[in-house]
Amino acid sequence: MQGCQGSLINQMGVLHTSNANTTSGRTHVTVKSSSNQGATWSQGTLVWSGPSGYSQLVSLGDPKTVGILLEAGRKTTYETISFAVVTL
Repeated sequence: MQGCQGSLINQMGVLHTSNANTTSGRTHVTVKSSSNQGATWSQGTLVWSGPSGYSQLVSLGDPKTVGILLEAGRKTTYETISFAVVTL
């Protein structure tokens, strides 16, 4: 990944990160998790496969569930600002 904005939170000792899970554009926003301080990461949970931009994670108090606010659209990146609850 080059030059991609993302988010990182520490939720009860589990790290979660969100960003574009591709090197060819701003698509496929995915949340990945690490329970060993970032030494290894999960394959991730796809949140949005279409055009997408900035994302911000928020703790929901459960290390297996996060909230994500993201720019997302069907044709362009900036059509909506959306919120999703992601179970990891």
